[in-house]
Amino acid sequence: MTKHILHLILIIIYFILGAYATTDVSRLLKGAVTSIYDPNCYCPSCGTKIPLRSQIPVISYLINRGKCSYCHHKITRTDILPEILLPLGFLSFSYILHFSFYAYLVCIGLFEGYKFLCLVYYGARTSGFLKNLVFSLLMNSLLFLLLGFFFFLANVL
Repeated sequence: MTKHILHLILIIIYFILGAYATTDVSRLLKGAVTSIYDPNCYCPSCGTKIPLRSQIPVISYLINRGKCSYCHHKITRTDILPEILLPLGFLSFSYILHFSFYAYLVCIGLFEGYKFLCLVYYGARTSGFLKNLVFSLLMNSLLFLLLGFFFFLANVL
């Protein structure tokens, strides 16, 4: 029973990581305009701060019918797809690899690979990009330590 609860916690973390990946890429591409030091998320269209209750991955998209709750600007599918596909990828590999340490490494690879591909594809960077990239990697390290803790618990219990 405890293992099932830990797996459920991991799935929730997967969705949080998927949402964070899209925000992280967006902030890295915009650089100084939206600093990654700012913990808040903003609508790309009107710039309004998005409240925490509206930052729940996928669910808030469905509740707001795919639009910003303030300016009603449509949120594109390219913004929501990674929030769905990344967690599904994490979950698939974790399940196939029985939530082992290898699954943990694959999750890190998927996350950083997605970011790398987006940064190479979109390519627009500002002068503060390198500083923001280093800070992003430090923040990602903390997130993956948390994820690693739950993988460790799932394998020990």
